[in-house]
Amino acid sequence: MGRTLKEGVRQVNDENPNITAILEHYGATVPTRSGWAKMKCPFHNDSHASAAVNLQDNLFKCHGCQYKGSGYKIIMDKEGVGFREAISIAEGILNQSGQVLPRRIGRGGRVSGRSGNNNGASDSRALGRRLRAVNGS
Repeated sequence: MGRTLKEGVRQVNDENPNITAILEHYGATVPTRSGWAKMKCPFHNDSHASAAVNLQDNLFKCHGCQYKGSGYKIIMDKEGVGFREAISIAEGILNQSGQVLPRRIGRGGRVSGRSGNNNGASDSRALGRRLRAVNGS
């Protein structure tokens, strides 16, 4: 029996760096409750909790400035780097908090995001294929 889209998205999000460590690295105070929890957005001058974080799905969304994304996207946008560089930065951030980066196994048993060209395109294509496979399209 196939997985649901939500299960597939959760698997992909589980492969992202811990969103709490990434947000805290950029100055946010992250709530610890499960599901979507309100918080102040670290990406604009937020006077009230206009953002939300989902620790289970490893996602962030601000309803004030419309910023949203995963740990990798946050690093890429904040640091102005590509996917490959974001992986290295995420490893450093997680090492500071005593955590490790989830490893993704790609085709042929290779670890995705660790070797090959520097543009991250193959990782994006693999992610798209996996989401389409889960969705059945």
